[in-house]
Amino acid sequence: MKKKKKVTVLQYAKCKEFLVVRDRESRALTFVKSQIRACRYCQQLEDAEEESDDGEQSDSEEPGCLFFRKAKDGRILQRSFVVTIIGRQCTLSQVKPYEHSAHVVPEFAPASPHLTQEIIEHCLVASHCDSRLSPADGHDFVLLEFFRPMELENALVSLDSAPSIEPRRCPPNAEVVNIELSDGAGLPSYGTLYSALASGVPMVVSGINPGESNLTPAYFTKRHGKEIVTVVNTVSGTARTLALEEFMQDFGNPDALVEPEKLKDWPPTKDLPVAFPEMFRIFQEALVGPILTSKFGALNLETNMPIGSCPPDTGPKAYLAHAARGGTTTRLHCDMCDAVNISFSAQRGRNNTEGGALWIMICRDDMAQAESLLRQWKMGAFEGNPIHSQELVITPSDVDRLRDAKVRVWTIVQKQGQAVFIPAGVGHQVTNLSSCIKMAVDFVAAANVLHSERIGEELRDHRLAINDTDAEDVLQLAPMCWWTFVRSQTEEYLSARSDPSSSPWTCHYSAAPAYLQVPIKVDTQFDDQRSTPRETVTDPIMDEPALDELSLAASSGAPETSLHKA
Repeated sequence: MKKKKKVTVLQYAKCKEFLVVRDRESRALTFVKSQIRACRYCQQLEDAEEESDDGEQSDSEEPGCLFFRKAKDGRILQRSFVVTIIGRQCTLSQVKPYEHSAHVVPEFAPASPHLTQEIIEHCLVASHCDSRLSPADGHDFVLLEFFRPMELENALVSLDSAPSIEPRRCPPNAEVVNIELSDGAGLPSYGTLYSALASGVPMVVSGINPGESNLTPAYFTKRHGKEIVTVVNTVSGTARTLALEEFMQDFGNPDALVEPEKLKDWPPTKDLPVAFPEMFRIFQEALVGPILTSKFGALNLETNMPIGSCPPDTGPKAYLAHAARGGTTTRLHCDMCDAVNISFSAQRGRNNTEGGALWIMICRDDMAQAESLLRQWKMGAFEGNPIHSQELVITPSDVDRLRDAKVRVWTIVQKQGQAVFIPAGVGHQVTNLSSCIKMAVDFVAAANVLHSERIGEELRDHRLAINDTDAEDVLQLAPMCWWTFVRSQTEEYLSARSDPSSSPWTCHYSAAPAYLQVPIKVDTQFDDQRSTPRETVTDPIMDEPALDELSLAASSGAPETSLHKA
């Protein structure tokens, strides 16, 4: 039996100096340095030095280190770490920041009017996750915050009584769930949407038509034509810079011979609400299930991030691309969280045939098998993980071979006015059959947090395999789950109203886009992979406008009943 011992390591200098790995230092000290980052003040100083044109330090006053400093009474206040060593395996089991740590009281945006006790209770399953516990009884919350004495310990005790996550498996013969909005029945319900995502079943909602506010080629040319953008050839990988209006001049011409180029993740560095507020408003109005899919939705864990925190990179982003022409528009990959992709425009063909984009999606329960097979079939065509490398193109022959191996693969053609929901962990590839304008946003559903964590670990292993040292945790899943718990203890959340009908598993409230006037309450038959309206009711609370969504209803002139809360 391997001997277990615990070693205490002290932070003996300011972060910048302490984090330098030196020869002949202990294994525990080297391990600690590999697990932590500089405090925010030391990081700000380092960033300022990097941005200096002449390489000299800024004249501004050097900020004080949060983790190593001299107190007024002469004491040295320093952070310490407890490392558990079993054989050659090290585990960081405790961090002791002491009294010098700067605890900042978090400030949150106003709670969504959709919030209920049932939604809060459900979202807490994301914070209560056994997979976060380490063999040494540590927890991945331990490095997130400047905790007050016993704050984290008390939180973990409280979370022990919270509901735990019970991952759902995809039904053996599940097909893509298809919902049509044009019947005006208020479909789908939140229960249908949430159950599909939690089970790993993709969903397509048809009939989205914002009318004159649609994001057409003319819209982009008129309002953003002078913007300078960088487009990438999806076959050769070459990039070029040009005005957006030049890139889009042949979007409506089926006879034009254009390069298979795409503009992805646009705008690349700025938040869409800041860069293009009108485009953001139009997208928000067209979102299916805004209580879950919107950045402000009560069911989206992202909404619990404090004001001033580093936001996760979830979008929304615009994707403008010509037909793939011999290649594929977005190669096979797998995202950490759930996503919805809306097609606002798809160029029609020469004979007025519908255009669109071909989606290939692999059932997440079969992803391990698909990865193993692709690793064999495509050896030499990728580095690291065959799926996370985003270097493979799945052909129709590959789809047939995967299906022959009992891997469940769905194929659909996304047409104009359709929203495609991709559950976390579902591998997918997209090939434009014509020029398309799409927008997408990621969101974090509590029911799929375990899948998000698994994909995060796979991405980490992949990056280590290819020696990618620049990668970052852009989703910040652990901080998101911690702040979900913290916010659940605030007075605002503790006093939220109760509505048993708002439980996401059984909620019959309409998840239709905000611009539609539909019944507030509907019922669905998810087991039959279809939806049938059964009941229509009026709920005065549910009919209130969603003012937290940047007053979108007021700014667009949409009627109050067009926003459906759960």
